[in-house]
Amino acid sequence: MKTAPTIRRILPLFLLLLVACAGAAARTNVQLPAIRSSWGNLREAVVRQLAVEPDAATEATLAGADQALQVGDPVQVLAVDWKRLDRAIELDLARQIAAGQIGPLGAESRRGLLAEFHDAIRLYTRTTQ
Repeated sequence: MKTAPTIRRILPLFLLLLVACAGAAARTNVQLPAIRSSWGNLREAVVRQLAVEPDAATEATLAGADQALQVGDPVQVLAVDWKRLDRAIELDLARQIAAGQIGPLGAESRRGLLAEFHDAIRLYTRTTQ
């Protein structure tokens, strides 16, 4: 019977396509909303830092991050200078610790959120690298 060998050859390709489509849907419907939610919390720290120490390059990077996450294009997300924004977040965190507004556990939690955010970004953009 010739049909069985043909099906055996096509079935793995079909399953691969099915998994790829499910991955794209999960990336758009699950990962991106979670990334956006985390970014909302982290973004506040960047804005606080900019209020204390205005910096045009960081403001432009912030706008680029907002745009990239709004559009959801992994290539645009990769193009953001996340290290610049991380520095602003760390400066804000250091200022809050020095002022007694946040303690060691709060700082650890914020840094954990930042690490998880970057892990999610890596996962979201991994197919474009």
